[in-house]
Amino acid sequence: MYKSEGRGREAESRFISPPLGERLILRDNGEYELWNAEPTKPGSVITGRWSFTTGDSASVNLDHSGYPVELHGDMLWLIIDNDVGVRYEKRWK
Repeated sequence: MYKSEGRGREAESRFISPPLGERLILRDNGEYELWNAEPTKPGSVITGRWSFTTGDSASVNLDHSGYPVELHGDMLWLIIDNDVGVRYEKRWK
């Protein structure tokens, strides 16, 4: 999954490409890796456990923090901050 910021058409112009932004990897064994490419923390990696919660408000839990999940066409969004449109995106089809 790759990080994206903004809403609507703005989101398209502010998509952060893999080499320049963060990347979230969810592994089948329940582990995750969050790669950070910010200038202040180049190459840092956060690891931990993830799980998926189903129901009316589906979410992905990274360690003890839960984030809502939304489907938009062929894109899966993991919502980090809905107020400013920060999310991770993954094409699922």
